[in-house]
Amino acid sequence: MDRQGFNPVAVFKVLLGLQEKYGARLQLGIVAEQAGMLHAKALLTEGHGRSELLVGSANLTGRAQSRNHELALHVTDVP
Repeated sequence: MDRQGFNPVAVFKVLLGLQEKYGARLQLGIVAEQAGMLHAKALLTEGHGRSELLVGSANLTGRAQSRNHELALHVTDVP
């Protein structure tokens, strides 16, 4: 379970399983918090002559998607 109890260990195991499945096609980093809290997430996709970057603060929870005030930036054709 993560420090705040949002994500059970199984979630991280699934993410690491995706890394094993897709190998070099997927780069995944899980960063353990040491002090303070960086809440940002980033997703970069590349393929078919196109790239997209999504950076934001939201978790993938119902509350984050419906009640919290979150911020995200979506950029296409990232250099």
